[in-house]
Amino acid sequence: LSIETQKLEELAIKQSRQLIPVIPSMSAKL
Repeated sequence: LSIETQKLEELAIKQSRQLIPVIPSMSAKL
């Protein structure tokens, strides 16, 4: 993998981590 793709993956992981706290609360309500 190139350095650019690694940076994109890191950004995707950071964004996904920001969404993680929201998912359990919504699934718990369901």
